[in-house]
Amino acid sequence: MKDFFSFLGGAAVGAAIGAGIIIFSTPKTGSETRQNISDRWNSALELGRRAAREREQALWADFNTRVRAPAGLPLLDTTNGRPVGQETIV
Repeated sequence: MKDFFSFLGGAAVGAAIGAGIIIFSTPKTGSETRQNISDRWNSALELGRRAAREREQALWADFNTRVRAPAGLPLLDTTNGRPVGQETIV
C-alpha cells in the first residue's frame, strides 16, 4: 500500500511540474492562456456531467429491469427516479 501512495504522490508531482512547464513555455499571453485553461476545464466538467447523467439513466433502467418489473412494482423514470407518470411537484 505504501508503494501505491508513493507512486500516486510521484505522479501528482510529475503532473504539476509538466503542467507548469507547458503553461510557462506557451507563446500565448496570460489572458489567452487563462481563457484556454478555463475553456478546457469547463469542457471537462460538462463531459463529466453528461457521462454522469447517462450512467444514472442506465442504472435506473437496470434497476427497473432487475428489481421493480419482476416484483410487479411501478417502473421508475430514468430522469428523476420517480414512478413513471408521477408529476414532479415544485
